[in-house]
Amino acid sequence: MNPEAPSQSNCRVQHFDGGCVSLVMRNPIPSSLQSLCALGCSLVLVAACGPTPSLQIHPPESPDSGTPPPVRAQATVEQGVLRGQDLGASIAFLGVPYAAPPVGALRWQAPAAAGPWSGVRDATSFASACIHLNTENVVQGGSEDCLYLNVWTPSVAPAKALPVLVWIHGGFYLNGAGSLPGYNGRYLSEHGPAVVVTLNYRLGALGFINHPALDAESATGTSGNYGIMDQIAALGWVQRNIGKLGGDPKQVMIFGASAGGGSTCLLYTSPLAQGLFSSAIAESTSCNAVVSSVGGEKTFNTLATNLGCSPGASFLSCLRSKDAQAVMTAYPTSYTNLTSHRWSVWVDGHVVPDLPMNVIAQGKQNKVPFIIGTTSNEYSTLMSHYLTTPPANELDYETAARSMVGVAAGNAALPHYLASDYPSYAEALISMASDRFMVCPTRTVARAIAKSGAPVRRYLFDHTYESGNSAALGAGHYMDVPFQFHNLAIEGFVASPAEGALSDTMVGYWTRMAAQGDPNGAGAPVWPAYDAAADLTLVL
Repeated sequence: MNPEAPSQSNCRVQHFDGGCVSLVMRNPIPSSLQSLCALGCSLVLVAACGPTPSLQIHPPESPDSGTPPPVRAQATVEQGVLRGQDLGASIAFLGVPYAAPPVGALRWQAPAAAGPWSGVRDATSFASACIHLNTENVVQGGSEDCLYLNVWTPSVAPAKALPVLVWIHGGFYLNGAGSLPGYNGRYLSEHGPAVVVTLNYRLGALGFINHPALDAESATGTSGNYGIMDQIAALGWVQRNIGKLGGDPKQVMIFGASAGGGSTCLLYTSPLAQGLFSSAIAESTSCNAVVSSVGGEKTFNTLATNLGCSPGASFLSCLRSKDAQAVMTAYPTSYTNLTSHRWSVWVDGHVVPDLPMNVIAQGKQNKVPFIIGTTSNEYSTLMSHYLTTPPANELDYETAARSMVGVAAGNAALPHYLASDYPSYAEALISMASDRFMVCPTRTVARAIAKSGAPVRRYLFDHTYESGNSAALGAGHYMDVPFQFHNLAIEGFVASPAEGALSDTMVGYWTRMAAQGDPNGAGAPVWPAYDAAADLTLVL
C-alpha cells in the first residue's frame, strides 16, 4: 500500500513510527465496489502513542544437548519424564510426541495416543518435521513420523500457572513446521511470562485427502482433514499436560497465520475443538478457505493410479505400503493457482461441519474471544504464485485483475485501483488482491462474529521493514510473524528501536489475550471490541 497515493478506495493508513500504535475507523464506500469489498477506507486517528520499550532481540537458538541440564529442566507428563534445555530465564522441551507416529496402518487415520517411554526422554532437540514440499513439488525434508510439539516455559512449577500460546504454522497445508527458527518461543515465554507451544501436523497428500474407501473404515464414516485432527490432538495433549509444564489449561490461546490462520478459524468453528482453548487469533486468512468433499475421490484415485494401486480389496493396503515421499509427490500440486491447489481442507460434516462463515452465521462456533487481522500488502509476497511475470502495461494489469478476483469484481474494482495512483502496475494489483482476499474478508468475519454475540477484535499490520531484504515488500504476507515472536534477526534485517517497540507492543497484546481473553492493559493503546457500527480496527 502506498500512503502517498490513493489505494484501497483512497485508503490512507497511519504508519507505525517510534512506538506508535494507531486506531482507525473505516467509513462506507461507493456501492459500485460492494461486489469486491464491503470495506471502507477513510481513516481517522483516535489513539496516541504508548511508551517505547527497550529493544531486545533474541535470535533463534540451536538446542545444545551436550551437557545434561539441572533438575529444573525436568518435567513429568502423561507418557513419562522429559529432560529439557535450560535457557536461564526459560526452559525448552523440544520434540515431545503428542500422538503416535501416523505410519503403516495409521496412515490416513485419526491420530492415535502417543505411547509411554521408560526412563528420562531427552527433549533438548527438535524432532523431525512432517514431510513437506517446495514450490517445485520436491520434498524438502521431514518424515512421516512427525507428530511432535515444542514447549518453552519460564518454569515447570511457577507460583501461579501461566497463560499458554499455541502456534499453528502456515504453508498452504503443504509445508512448514513448528520447529522453524522464526517460531522460537523463547522471547514470548520469558517476556509474557507465558508458556509457548509450537506443533507439527500432517501436510499435503498425507494430511488432506478423502475417499469413500477411507470413509468406510472410519468409525465416523468420514475421511480427510487429518492435519486438522492432528492439531486437535495436540490441543488435547496440552489440556492434559500443560499444567505439568507451568501452564494453565484454562488460559490457552491458539494463533496462526496463513494456513495456520485458516486452521485457527476451523478450530474456532469445529465442535471437536470445543473446550480445548479459551481464545484465538486468526492471521492473514479469509477464514473460508475450505472446499467441499466433491472431487476428493477423483484426486485420490489419480494419486493411486500414479502409485500403481488399483481399486479393490487391497486398494488401501497398497497405498499404505508406498514410501511416504512417493505419496507426497505422486500427484503434484499447483502453487501457481493457490485457489485450486489439490490438498486442502474439506467440509466433512465431522471435523469441519460446514464452511466456517456458515457456522458463525448460525452462532454455532466456539464463542471464545477472537481476534482476526491481516497485513496491508499481503500479496506483495504472494503474487508470484499467480503471475509468472508482473503486468507491464495497462492491458496486462486489467487482464490480471479480472483473472485474479473475477471478471465482475475486477470490473467493479478497477476504477478504484487506478494504476496511475500506484508506483507500478504490480503494486496496484497487489493492493487490489490484498483487499479482495485478505483485508476485506477479515472485516466480513469480524462483522459476522460480532453479530453472533461473540467477542471479536480486528487489526491491520501496516509496517514496512526499515532494512534488510524484506524492506521492498511493504507489509507483506507473514511479515508480522517475526514481530509477534520478537525473532527479528532475519534476512539481514536489523531492527530499529522503533521496530523493537512495535514488536514488544504486539507481544504484549498477544500474551494478554492469552492470559485474560482481552489484549488490553500495561499502558498500551486501548483496543476496543469490534462492532459493525463503529467499525474500529487497530493499526499496528
